[in-house]
Amino acid sequence: MRNNENKFVIVGAIIGVGIAAFGVDTIDWGWGGVGKIIASWFISPIAAGVVASAIFLMTKYGVLTRSNSFKKGLTAVPLFFLFTAAINILYIIFKGAPALGLDKVTPVIIAPVVVGVSLAIALFSHFFYAQWLKRKIQNKEDLKWYHIFVIPCVPYSPGTPKDSPNTEKDSESKENSESLEVINDKENTDKNKEMHDAAPKYDAETEELYSFLQVFTATFASFAHGSNDVANAVGPLSVISDIYRTGATPKEKTSVELWVLAYGGLAIDAGLFLYGYHVMRSLGNRLTYHSPSRGYSMELGTSLTVLTASKLGLPISTTHCISGATAGLQALFLRL
Repeated sequence: MRNNENKFVIVGAIIGVGIAAFGVDTIDWGWGGVGKIIASWFISPIAAGVVASAIFLMTKYGVLTRSNSFKKGLTAVPLFFLFTAAINILYIIFKGAPALGLDKVTPVIIAPVVVGVSLAIALFSHFFYAQWLKRKIQNKEDLKWYHIFVIPCVPYSPGTPKDSPNTEKDSESKENSESLEVINDKENTDKNKEMHDAAPKYDAETEELYSFLQVFTATFASFAHGSNDVANAVGPLSVISDIYRTGATPKEKTSVELWVLAYGGLAIDAGLFLYGYHVMRSLGNRLTYHSPSRGYSMELGTSLTVLTASKLGLPISTTHCISGATAGLQALFLRL
């Protein structure tokens, strides 16, 4: 399954129809049109790959390869949340919906909002989430996710010993694990297995610190990616709807009706649910070895690249960004 960018498919279709209907000379082939789109094929993956690699290198040499990496990672967790939250909040505000007025927010308002919310998230992660992680991962306590919010008040709760007799649940877990191994053996080719085996591995407990950070970052990256792709997909539909409604060709930008946005949102969700696993499998298993720290770096690198490029007016492709970030980290493993 190829990881195609729907933007280019749509643009290609528009160019084809435009040439057929009005001629080659009616297409803007310069930087303001097709040229900028072609440039994004190269700018997006290279920029995201460089940024993601830089983030992972800081993580690698700041935490993963240090002695007592778990302790250092636990200390760094609030800083990671601070950095991640700041970038994603900036993205949401800068790329916010015009209907909410977010695109008109001035830097004087943006700065304190970003700093305040990011600091609040960092403080919460330090006093609550980091303590929950330490007790959950290192002390092996039997804690639930909702204990995070009251962790200072939760008494010590030892987990189930690993050498306890097999229960029905243990048996079921083992059966599921064996089934998973069989599936993995079928899915992974010899080349993939060799690639995964050759990739450097780090302390498992330290890697687990990045699990929720990866989810946190992926959520915002998906939000950005979805909004970008839906906008590209429903653009032509919105114009068609406007022509049908008014009976005239629009001379300027038209407003997008709510039902068009809802239709696009439902369609991208349906596509993800029914067929998205092919792309997930390609990016998640076949390009490089993944771990929470690597995934966090890829997602954050993508978000930061999209935000920066958007503000600088550079052409960008979200799909190519995440693909470039993934490939960039793989190239990094082969060099460092």
